[in-house]
Amino acid sequence: MYLKRLSIQGFKSFANRTNFDYQPGITAVVGPNGSGKSNVSDAIRWVLGEQSSRLLRAKKQEDVIFAGTKDRAAVGMAEVALTLDNEERWLPLDFSEVEIARRVYRNGDSEYLLNGSRVRLRDVIDLLMKGDVGQNSYSIMGQGLVDEVLSMSPDERRSFLDEAADVKRFRLKIKEAQDRLAATRDNIGRVSLIIQEIEPRLAQLNRQAERAAEHKRLSAELMELLRAYYTQLWDDAQNTLARVRASLDQGNAENAAAAQRVTQLREQLRALSEEIRKRRDAISRRDTQTTEIEQRLAATEQAVALDRERHAMVSGRREEVRLELEALEAERLSLVSNDVDDRSRNVEVTGEAESARDAMARCRQELDAAERDYSAVRSKVGELRDGADGDDRRANAMSADIESAQRRIADLERELEQMVARRKQVIVELLGYRRRSSEARAAVADGEVRLEEAREEAEAAREQLIRVQEEVREFEAAGNQDLRELDHLEGRLDALRRVQAEHDGVAAGTRNVLIMGQALIEEFEPGSMGEPPELPGVVGLLSRQLKVPQGLEVAINAALEQRLHAIIVENEAVALDAIATLQRRKQGRAQFLPLDSVRHVYPLNLQKERGVVGVAAKLVRCDQRMKPLVDTLLGRVIVCEDVQAGLRMIRRSLGSVVTLDGVYIEPTGVIAGGSTGADEGEFIRQRELEELPERIEELRSRTAISADRIANARAAIDQVARRSREAEAEYEMTRRALEGARFDLEKEKERLRRIRRDLDALRSKRADIRRERETRESQIAQAELAAAQLQQRRDERRAEMEGLDEQLAAATERREAALRAVSEASAKLASVEGERRTLVAMREQHDKAIERLDGQIAAKRLQARNLELEGSVIDERLSKLARELEAIRTEQSRFTEDAAPDRDELHRLENHERTIQDEYNEAQASLLNVDRKRLDQEAELARTEEHIEHLRLEMQREGLAIDRDGRVVPFDEAVHAEPLFEPEMETPRIQGGAELNLEEMRQRIEELRRQIRRLGAINAEAPDDFREFRERHEFLTTQLADLNDAEIQLRSAISDLNEEIRSRFTTTFATVNTAFGEYFQSFFGGGTASLMLTDPDNIAEAGIDIEAQPPGKRIKSLSLLSGGERSLTAVALLFALLSANPAPFCVLDEVDAALDEANVGRFTAALRKLSEKTQFLVVTHNRRTIEVADAIYGVSMGRDGVSKVLSLRLSDVPQHQN
Repeated sequence: MYLKRLSIQGFKSFANRTNFDYQPGITAVVGPNGSGKSNVSDAIRWVLGEQSSRLLRAKKQEDVIFAGTKDRAAVGMAEVALTLDNEERWLPLDFSEVEIARRVYRNGDSEYLLNGSRVRLRDVIDLLMKGDVGQNSYSIMGQGLVDEVLSMSPDERRSFLDEAADVKRFRLKIKEAQDRLAATRDNIGRVSLIIQEIEPRLAQLNRQAERAAEHKRLSAELMELLRAYYTQLWDDAQNTLARVRASLDQGNAENAAAAQRVTQLREQLRALSEEIRKRRDAISRRDTQTTEIEQRLAATEQAVALDRERHAMVSGRREEVRLELEALEAERLSLVSNDVDDRSRNVEVTGEAESARDAMARCRQELDAAERDYSAVRSKVGELRDGADGDDRRANAMSADIESAQRRIADLERELEQMVARRKQVIVELLGYRRRSSEARAAVADGEVRLEEAREEAEAAREQLIRVQEEVREFEAAGNQDLRELDHLEGRLDALRRVQAEHDGVAAGTRNVLIMGQALIEEFEPGSMGEPPELPGVVGLLSRQLKVPQGLEVAINAALEQRLHAIIVENEAVALDAIATLQRRKQGRAQFLPLDSVRHVYPLNLQKERGVVGVAAKLVRCDQRMKPLVDTLLGRVIVCEDVQAGLRMIRRSLGSVVTLDGVYIEPTGVIAGGSTGADEGEFIRQRELEELPERIEELRSRTAISADRIANARAAIDQVARRSREAEAEYEMTRRALEGARFDLEKEKERLRRIRRDLDALRSKRADIRRERETRESQIAQAELAAAQLQQRRDERRAEMEGLDEQLAAATERREAALRAVSEASAKLASVEGERRTLVAMREQHDKAIERLDGQIAAKRLQARNLELEGSVIDERLSKLARELEAIRTEQSRFTEDAAPDRDELHRLENHERTIQDEYNEAQASLLNVDRKRLDQEAELARTEEHIEHLRLEMQREGLAIDRDGRVVPFDEAVHAEPLFEPEMETPRIQGGAELNLEEMRQRIEELRRQIRRLGAINAEAPDDFREFRERHEFLTTQLADLNDAEIQLRSAISDLNEEIRSRFTTTFATVNTAFGEYFQSFFGGGTASLMLTDPDNIAEAGIDIEAQPPGKRIKSLSLLSGGERSLTAVALLFALLSANPAPFCVLDEVDAALDEANVGRFTAALRKLSEKTQFLVVTHNRRTIEVADAIYGVSMGRDGVSKVLSLRLSDVPQHQN
């Protein structure tokens, strides 16, 4: 490794950035005095971490910054960067070049950089120390330091040899080890002190932790018992709740069934009423329809009679037309059959034809006259017969109408009789309605009054129940508060008694003396246990002999702080004997107050003034025997209200002063105050021990009174709850009875409306019957009159028909005779004509006759068809009328047949309505009974739920709750298991299992609570504190052992380091001493020089003395050497050090200044030889030294006061041959 580059900016005279590039070998820095060449060596020393302003030739660190001149302004920062070649990894860094830079600013800030990264000074020093390069090393010999080496003390001079022996780092390690050893010893002392302080507290915490563990065990057992106890109670309550809910569900089902039955019966009654009304309306409508049917039947029968008359007339006419048609067809047949074959007879019969024709004409005339007579008579007979037949039919129809009207009148008579009977029945029902309606209205009014009374009574009972429950809750809250306070006070009393008995907080020595004097327990006199005390004459603790008024505890505690646990003994002998025993047994220390030897100091007499409470001795109470002792201890202690009053009193020099808040002021001016912890409660505990029994007894009487009041209140709650349930049940029954009465009233109103409708229907029906009866009677009278007229006219027609029958018979005979004559004449004429006419004429006549006959036949046939059609139409109409008549008669028969069943059904429905009404009344009574039962079950359910809620509240007071699975668990566990959403309530399941003895569990619970109370106030954090203190004690004990081991190891390491230093130093000392002698002889050409240890027996700490004797001189002191001799001696020592431990580079600042030419030659020769292992940077004025340099830097000072540099490498200068 060698110095490769130096960069300077703002350092001393180098205001501008100046770079120096170095190579291995010797580099000379030359220049006139004051040019700043020594600043180069200062820059190297400064960048390597030098902190000494003297060595840097400055008063303070900021002086190294260029301060400016009249021509150049000052700069704000100085920076020097040193680049080392690290190819051989001389420095333990993985870089081929290592740059160390240092900056300082005007404000005093400075920083170090290693390859551009900010580092600490310590990091730079450690790095350079590992490379044997340091700011205090002999490798940097500043100006004047060469001569100073000889002027150093032996101890200071030793540092150079330590550098050469490379033991400086070992000395630093020893220093670090010694510092650590001192710190370890301090830590051992502190840890031991802490352990001593912890051990009493650890023992106290151990006792508290044992009590806390016992408390925890008892609490856990209590919690398990409570869980089991309340689990059994909860399960019993849940089972009861399940049973009651099941009964209530069954009651609700029965109630629903009964209510459904009542509703069904009510609906049946309504349906029956509606059906009865519909039946009555249907019967009324049927009667009206029957009348209409009878009228239609009479009209249809009359139409049938008329059509039958028309049909008879058409049938007679058809028969006549048939006979005429047969005659014409016979005539045509005769014409056709009598065709003449012999035309020759035409001439012969012409005469006969004429005569026959004349006869024929006469016969025809006779026939026509007979036909006319016959037709006239026959027509008249037909008219008479038709009229007679029509009269018969009308008479028959009228007879039928009369009979029908008479039957209808009989029916109307019967209906009228039924209506009269029904009207009487309706009137009876109406009278019954008025009675029932009055009763129903009275029942409704009474029910409303009773309902209002029941409601008011129920509300009053409910309000009273709420008020009593609120009072019970207040009683319970007050009782629970008293119980909690009682438990707290009993626990506090037990704890105070135990603390007093155990003398908790009292030093071990004091407790042992009290034990030996049998004065530990105040209730027992010494020797009362059957054995004499080991130390007779021990009275007890001072604090137990004083009675301090309330409010003065802190003040008296502060006044007696150093004497509070002092032991009062009878005389000095007892005190000395106790001290000897404690010393002999090593059982601690104790403070004693002998009653016979304590000097009695009479208390002060003070006037009452503002802020002064009084003299402490006169404020406390004690036995008369203790009075002198108390006067001595507290007679000169003035109790003041505050510090200001205390300071005012202390200036009077009357004695000590203590304030109510515990500030203690001595006459000497010493003031003590603050808080000392538990000892301040000594007198408070004593006062509590005196007051607590009375308060506990008072609380016990109060809790007993509260328990009696709660029991009475609970009994009152049960009575009021029973009254409330009875009132609720009475209210519900009254409400249901009122609803029944209202329903009955509504039903009676509906019945009234039905009766009124029936009466209206009866009135209307009776009027209809009367009108129809009058109509029927009028029809009968008219029919009888018409029948009489028809009978008279029929008799007249029959008489006329008898006279016309004879005329018709004569006319018929004449007609038949005329027809026979016409037939004979026609036959004769035909024969004659046949004979007369020629064949053609006979044919024409024959054809015309046939044609005529055909026309007549066609006309007759047409007439016959028309008559037939008319007959068929009449037949069809008769058939239709017959069907209508049959349908009307069928409908009449059906209505007649249906009327009786409807009336029977109406009677049956009315009977069924009365039956359903009876069933409805029974169902309503059953519903009321079921409601009463359900109300009882609801009351029982309410009591059970109230009991469960009471259990829940009790469990909450005990810190328990019910989780989602129905288990009794601690409250926190139940809260943490609470679901995100509210679950649906499930019906509790009946659970089985072994029966528990609840009374035994209750007794055990009370016993556990008494045991817990006897434990008193428990430090719940004591187990954790004890565990923490124990861990800390174990840790500190372990640390103490580790510190002891570390001390041994550090001592061993220091010993090993000293041994290494001795070994290295001995070897290096011998090497340097030999090289020093050799260099000395070389420089001086003879003489002797050596190094000597000031203390050969202590090589590690011995200083270095130098003995030098130039040739031809006997010099005993270095101060007698000349300047050149001193320089050569110092250089010899420096070169000896470098030869023993070559440094990577070495800076020599004008070390050759005092050498003459001859000695400079020897110096440069040695320098050239050493430059093979060490790089040299030489600041010099000597020409011979410059000549051996490999490179030269010239430094000059410019006019602006800034140093400038010129470099020259001699290897680059051409060599001139002489």
